[in-house]
Amino acid sequence: MPSLITLHSVIWDSPQFNYPGGYLGAKLADGLACPLIFQIAEDLRRTFPRIIKDHRLYQLWAYNYDSRLTGIYIPAALAAVNGNFWITPDQANLNSNSGGLVVYKEKAPLDWAFDLYNSDKADSQRRIRDFLAEGDGGKLVVPYAENRIVMFNSDLFHESDAIDFKPGYENRRTNITLLFGNRLCSPAGGGARRRPFLALYFSAPM
Repeated sequence: MPSLITLHSVIWDSPQFNYPGGYLGAKLADGLACPLIFQIAEDLRRTFPRIIKDHRLYQLWAYNYDSRLTGIYIPAALAAVNGNFWITPDQANLNSNSGGLVVYKEKAPLDWAFDLYNSDKADSQRRIRDFLAEGDGGKLVVPYAENRIVMFNSDLFHESDAIDFKPGYENRRTNITLLFGNRLCSPAGGGARRRPFLALYFSAPM
């Protein structure tokens, strides 16, 4: 628990930016950098060597959401592996079946530009939703839990599930995202399509 409190302190002492839709964000390039977050990333690399392989951490951010939101837009990421974990106490979540992450079992096509598969513009989101409907590959819905991490192939489209948390700043849903590697470059040189890993999640003991 002290580590989670430390994370809260580090994140919200870092430079923050308002984003459309009612959430705040802090990113690595803007000052969200501390030994604890880097230690978590390195521990994940050592614990899951067959998933993360030799991919290095290249980006991280934290988002703090308003109490009732649908989350941000549906993206895929430029990374090879995405690690996403939550640090707000479970008692803040009013619906234990939601508030987490939805991972679609459809990968962003390699011939799509970044501005298409990772954009909040209406036309991009419409094309992504049409693509997901046509593929109908299903989805993994991961309910929210404090100190739970979801790791998945960053080729996969994903979005935050519906959010229904208690009012009050201290109850706002906070997630931290760690991005490892590049979706186009695997350590073996095989590219994104040779990564069979899809997704897993677990809750770490506190």
